[in-house]
Amino acid sequence: MDQLANILSEKITEFDIPDRFVLSPVKNPQITAYPPRNESLPAGELPSQKIPETPESHHIHQLKKTIDALKTELDALLHIFQHEFHVPLSRNNLGPVPLAAPGTVLEGVFNGYQMIAANGACYPIPPNYASKSKLVEGDLMKLTITRNGGLMYKQIQPIERTRISGILTKDSSTNDWMVGAEQKIYRVLTASVTFYKGQTGDTAGILVPLDGQSDWAAVDYIVHSE
Repeated sequence: MDQLANILSEKITEFDIPDRFVLSPVKNPQITAYPPRNESLPAGELPSQKIPETPESHHIHQLKKTIDALKTELDALLHIFQHEFHVPLSRNNLGPVPLAAPGTVLEGVFNGYQMIAANGACYPIPPNYASKSKLVEGDLMKLTITRNGGLMYKQIQPIERTRISGILTKDSSTNDWMVGAEQKIYRVLTASVTFYKGQTGDTAGILVPLDGQSDWAAVDYIVHSE
């Protein structure tokens, strides 16, 4: 019991739990035995005893309600985050993703900068290849793993796309390039901007899915502002 109390004390200090929730070891606890009562109860019923509510039990009940409410809000925020930013669920509880053997041919979907295979594994696509091929988020890809472990990609089914134009901008904190077009911000590959020698404020023509549901865009051209 002393060891348990020490552990709880450490957690209380770590999470700043009020002192009223501190458990203290009980020395020489006295257990009082009561003789059985003769009253008979109907089958399946147990005697009920109302436990009086103490200030400590009331605070614990309120703390549990607060934790449950926070959990509900966090679950809702996680759902919104995954929906808005297309973040896949963690695979920590799904087991390891098997590595594809040489000679394997896989199909997957381009997500703007890499290919996501049917088994959930992500395979990097060279930015120069994605930029030159003007791959658009949602394109179906085929990956062949060569005998020496190389990755060979091929676009097998382009998604329906449309061309729009916007203004090229750069996030100063991350150095990521983006294009603001039609009241939306699209991320674009740095390799594409470098190839066209783009600068902040330039007009960029980009390719996006026809339904507009994407976070990434492929750069089609850049017109310099000066």
